[in-house]
Amino acid sequence: MVRLDPGKDRRAWTGGDTPPPDLRRANAKFRSLVSFYFQEQLVECGGLDFWKCAGTSSMERARIFWNRAILDAWATFRANPLTYQ
Repeated sequence: MVRLDPGKDRRAWTGGDTPPPDLRRANAKFRSLVSFYFQEQLVECGGLDFWKCAGTSSMERARIFWNRAILDAWATFRANPLTYQ
């Protein structure tokens, strides 16, 4: 389980580097963090079906949220290396 203390550990990706391609495969805590952020975004946005009028498919919307989850997880992971090793 990933420990998230609001305001302490969490970071948003604001640009710069991206996670190494094999990190998700190699680090279970990073995978958990990505999954947590992805699920959180789906809840916050009202689900993928809520945005049908946006002119995108559900899969395209899921990819947008997944990419954001990976990048936010990377920023959090990078800023707190000892917490997530």
